[in-house]
Formats: sequence, C-alpha cells, structure tokens
Amino acid sequence: MTDSPNPTVILGGGFTGLFTAIHLVRQNYEKPIVLIDRNSRFTFQPLLYEFLTEEMTAEQVCPHYEKLLSGKEIKFVRDTVEAIDLPEKNLCLASGLTYTYDHLVLALGSIVNYFGVEGARENALTFRNQADALALREHLRDCLQRASMTEDAEKRRALLTVALGWSVGCGISRNPGGSAAPLVCDTRRRSARNSHRTAGTDGRNSRGRY
Repeated sequence: MTDSPNPTVILGGGFTGLFTAIHLVRQNYEKPIVLIDRNSRFTFQPLLYEFLTEEMTAEQVCPHYEKLLSGKEIKFVRDTVEAIDLPEKNLCLASGLTYTYDHLVLALGSIVNYFGVEGARENALTFRNQADALALREHLRDCLQRASMTEDAEKRRALLTVALGWSVGCGISRNPGGSAAPLVCDTRRRSARNSHRTAGTDGRNSRGRY
C-alpha cells in the first residue's frame, strides 16, 4: 500500500457506512477514514420500536456518532454531499468543505418505497429514524386520548385501528400488543387527569371508562 495523505471517505452513516468504517479500523487500515452523514445520530432500526414505546432511551437506540466513534481513528463529519467528481476523486459538501480521496464508499441508504399502494404516500407515517418515532408516538397517543374520551363506538374503533405496512424490518410485528402497553398506560393516566379537570360537578362517569 502506497503512502497517501488522501483519506478513504465513506458517505452515509447507516449500517453499511458505519460498520465499514469500524471494520477498516479493526483491520489496522493505514489511511485516514472520514465518515460523512447529514444526521448527528446513528439509528439502530431493529430496536426503533422500543424507543417508540419508551422501553429504551434515545441514547440506546439512536446514539450520537461522536459517542460511537470515540477512541476510534475515524473522523465524523455532519454534512451533506453536494457533488462528486469521480475522475478527479474529489467531492464537495453543502458546508463548502471539499475532500480529495483515494477511495470512496457510497452507503447513502435508501428512500421509502410505497410499492405503488394507492394512498400510502399521502396517509402513511414513515418509521425510519428518531424523528419518525417521536411523530408516531405523539400520533398514537393522540388517537388513544381521543378514543378514551368518546362514547361513539364507531369513532373509537376507527381511532384504535392501526394498519402496519412492511413492518418486519423495524421489529414492530414481533409483539405489537405488548409494545403498545406503555403508550396505553400513559394515555390512561393523562385521560384520567383530564377527566377530573373537566368533570365539573358531575364526576360520576370520570372513572371506569378505560
């Protein structure tokens, strides 16, 4: 291997990018390694559902790259690639930084594929990262809250109906009932507090609904 000041640049900090970088370090790779991702956190998607239900914390499921790479000879750069010149072996980032590399690894991941299912893009919630999990958590809590407060059986059924699409990879299909329990319990507590505040002089029906 010839000496060179130019690094190996890895674009994308998902499973492929991150573990490529770590593997190179473990193999005593001689050249500098630069890992570039637009996010500050890695997402361990198989356990994202446990972050959704608050069985695991954000640091456990979505740790910061700086923490994951601490002590390793890997430079992490939070940025977005704007242009790649393959013949000249250089790339430009959104921040204006440029890198001339010896080797380039493209591990930029994928985009959501709705497989042509009508209405999926307009109505489905994605579940790929921490922000998605937080949005889904609040949506489910809102539905549970509204369902617990309505006397209309049809409305309650609609609010409590959840359709899962292509959920095997993220682990939700393993135990959907058990995993939802923390959300249900939390919503019951919120609903009980709200019922006591809004019951006024007639609190006879503020308990036992849930």
